[in-house]
This record gives sequence, C-alpha cells and structure tokens, in this order.
Amino acid sequence: MQISLQRTVAAALLVTVLHWPGRLYGEDPPGDKEEDIEKINAARHFSELDQNKDGLLTREEAEIHQQLSAAFGCFDADDDGHIDLDEFQAFNAANDNR
Repeated sequence: MQISLQRTVAAALLVTVLHWPGRLYGEDPPGDKEEDIEKINAARHFSELDQNKDGLLTREEAEIHQQLSAAFGCFDADDDGHIDLDEFQAFNAANDNR
C-alpha cells in the first residue's frame, strides 16, 4: 500500500512538472495575457453599460454608446433582444482581430 501511494504521488508530481515546469518557481503558465486583459476590459465596459445590473444589455442601455447601438444586431448573436457578456466579449474580440 505504501509503495502504491508513493508511486501515485510521484506520478502526479511528474505530470505537474512536465505540464509546466515554471510552476515549481511560481511562474504563471503560458497564456495569452493580452487576450485576458481584453476580456477584463470588455467586462468592465459591459458592467458600466449595464445600468440595471441584470447581466444583459438592452437596446435602451446600448443607446448610451453610439457604436454599440448602431451594431446591436451584430452583438446580439442569438437574436434574443439582449446582449450578454459572452456576446459582448466575442464581438469585441472578433473586431479587434480585423
């Protein structure tokens, strides 16, 4: 039993080290930090526009922002009459990559 547990722990440690060696030194795993920052900024902007804080932007709330209001139908990917955070972030990301 003791040997089996030691092997399991050793295997888990090996997988962790092989997955991202920098973790042993407190480094963050590789990722697109610029994309993360863009998502955070989009979430902040979304929150500012979401006047009633229900997690959805209506056409009325979008009127505050001229470009958002003009492109409301493009943001509202599922055509439910609202823009949720995922739609907002996806549309912003797609347009930032043009």
